[in-house]
Amino acid sequence: MFVKLIFCASVIHAQSEEDKRWLLWERLPDWSATALKSLKLDSLYSISDFINPYYLEADFNGDNKIDIAIAVEQVRTKKKGFLIVHQSGKKYFVVGAGKEFGNGGDDFNWMDVWKVYTDKKIGPGVGEKNPVALKMKAILVAKSESSSAVIYWTGDKYQWYHQGD
Repeated sequence: MFVKLIFCASVIHAQSEEDKRWLLWERLPDWSATALKSLKLDSLYSISDFINPYYLEADFNGDNKIDIAIAVEQVRTKKKGFLIVHQSGKKYFVVGAGKEFGNGGDDFNWMDVWKVYTDKKIGPGVGEKNPVALKMKAILVAKSESSSAVIYWTGDKYQWYHQGD
């Protein structure tokens, strides 16, 4: 039994980076993998599993179609973040991964929690005076035991709302 465990561990460890990337692509919903390939972002971003789960699905823009947020790494700098791709079109939005976004900066390697945010409002946050009413689902990003933010669709872009420390 012990020998089998050692063998299995070495096989898992021996998995190449290419095999790992292939599996990440294979596990994506079909529509999103097709959309990503048509956007031709391979030279700029690679899918990453720096956070688990490595993708979130919800209707982030309110068009009654499931969108996807996928953890990525900028190829050139290795900075972490995610891409949001709307199912209804060929638009994508970069959060981190080499692009400044809100107070999260251009590298979201600090993020160790993310999930779909389903509340209907975001209650007053740090430096914010009024709560924000949400019409659709959003993305909560956080550093556990620290601060968090909600990233939500305004109708034409994604907005950062700091929730506090």
